This record gives sequence, structure tokens and C-alpha cells, in this order.
Amino acid sequence: MAKEKNTENTAVEQETTFTIEALQAKEAQLNEREATLLAREKEVQQEQEELQKREAELQEKEAELTQREKALNIPQEVEKTEPQKGLEFSFRENKYKFTDDAPKIILFEGEARSQESLSKDEDALIALIGGNSSLIEKI
Repeated sequence: MAKEKNTENTAVEQETTFTIEALQAKEAQLNEREATLLAREKEVQQEQEELQKREAELQEKEAELTQREKALNIPQEVEKTEPQKGLEFSFRENKYKFTDDAPKIILFEGEARSQESLSKDEDALIALIGGNSSLIEKI
């Protein structure tokens, strides 16, 4: 019986030793994982700090650009001119007129000519009316 108790004690001691070793190994493993997690957490914190710095820089640049835009967007008064009515004239018993948006001086056959001079030139009128020019409309 003494041998049986001795064998049982040895078995219990071995089992306890295995359990302690297993626990120590598990503890070491957990410590490693904890160290890894802490290192990752530190990296994330550093990245967040860098992002905050970049964001602050971008906000400064944005504010500067906004000020520049405001300086450039000074409203300028634009002179509003009403379009002048085109010259009315008769040609071969029909009434025509130059459109309101037609320029007062028109380049015709290489010459700068006024609406008035063109309205008196029969050849020019034949070319403009016959050519269906967008500068002349029938009344």
C-alpha cells in the first residue's frame, strides 16, 4: 500500500508540475500577446497624432485659401447696356432689319462696313439676304 500511495503522490506531483508548467507557458504566451497589443496600440496612437497634425495644417491652409478667395471675389460693377435696335431698311419692296445683336460694324468682303452703308449697297444686300445671313431678319 505504501508503494501505491507513493505512486499516487508521484503521479499527483507530476500532474501538478505539468499544470504549473502549462500555466507558466500560457502566462508567457499571454504576456507576449499583451506586449504585441500594447505596441499596436502605441502605433495607432502615433498615427492618430500625425493625422491630427495634418488635419490642423489642412485647416490652416483652408482658412488661408478662404481669405484669398474673399480678396479675389470683390464684386465689380458691370455696365449693363441694352442691345441697340438694328437698322431697318427696304429692299425690293420688302422690309428688313439688322438683328439687335448684330454688330454695328460688319466685316464684309474684307472691309469693315457699317450697317447703314451695307443697307445702301444692293450687291451686299443680295449677298446677305440671299445667303440667309443670321445678321438680317425680315420684318
